[in-house]
Amino acid sequence: MTPGFSLLELLVAVLVVAVGALGIAGLQLANIQNNRGALQYSVTTSLANDLVERVRANPGADYRTDLGTAPPPFRDCLANDCTSAQLAEFDLAVWKCALGKWQEDTTCRDLPEAIRAMAVLPDADGKVEDDAGLVTVTVVWGREGRDTFEIAVRR
Repeated sequence: MTPGFSLLELLVAVLVVAVGALGIAGLQLANIQNNRGALQYSVTTSLANDLVERVRANPGADYRTDLGTAPPPFRDCLANDCTSAQLAEFDLAVWKCALGKWQEDTTCRDLPEAIRAMAVLPDADGKVEDDAGLVTVTVVWGREGRDTFEIAVRR
């Protein structure tokens, strides 16, 4: 047996280990991406359900808003008495500000710290439709709005 043959075996072994390490690194990367997607979906579901409960708690108010519509001006209904319409604007402002698209909007920057501490969904926007008592809340997020979550409930 020559010394060169042992060196060749060592190089093959290093190559096999390197390929295995790259495979494990790829699996880790895929796992991190899937966990991030699951977290975003969980936050989306939570935000949509939160708004649905706010709509149910204030049945006479108009909550309709569209994609691309900035949050309404903020009036703190936690510290002040509000009408049904003002409470709807408060709810929409808090909800829209939790959607990442509006983080730099004046309304969102002026929110009290206790309200602003909600989880934020990056690059997200939302809309609310009301068709004869059937309220549909839609949240769109991700690059170019490729991810969508929608929930529809009766008032």
